[in-house]
Amino acid sequence: MSLLLAIALQVGPFPLPGERPISPVPPEVQEQRRKRASRIAPAVVPPEPPPLAQEPSVELRDCLALAESDPPAALDSAEGWAEKVRGPQAAQPQRCRGTALANLERWDQAEEAFLAARDLTLPGDAAARARLGAMAGSAALAQGAPARALGLLDTAREAAQAAGDKALAGAIQIDRARALVA
Repeated sequence: MSLLLAIALQVGPFPLPGERPISPVPPEVQEQRRKRASRIAPAVVPPEPPPLAQEPSVELRDCLALAESDPPAALDSAEGWAEKVRGPQAAQPQRCRGTALANLERWDQAEEAFLAARDLTLPGDAAARARLGAMAGSAALAQGAPARALGLLDTAREAAQAAGDKALAGAIQIDRARALVA
């Protein structure tokens, strides 16, 4: 009985092996759909974002960890490291130097180090430039210079937006609000 019920409820013919299944859409309609689809412009695929110009190196991770536990030692390490590298690679020791100085509450020097790191970062790496600019703005804010901080944070926000990093742009907005209140 259940077999008869299953056969009765079957929708459409069951093709034999090697046969094409019968389509519920008439061939004329299928052809019209194909023609219409060929006239529709292909989807625009956005270009891939450029890869980050500078991935954090092992040295940077180690230096930043040292900056948390022993800022004076991290400062010495970053300064020695900065003497050995040139060009965009010199941004990483400057970032560590800025972090160590910030942990020592030497805000004016931290701001300078973060700005040096930002300026050494490749122009195409907008996300890194935004982060470093935001760090410099935070250091300026910490030393009681809200007007200078606001200028740095505005530039950092523009870079974050150019990078498409909404979370970073939001965090920068919070610091901008602090600078505006100050």
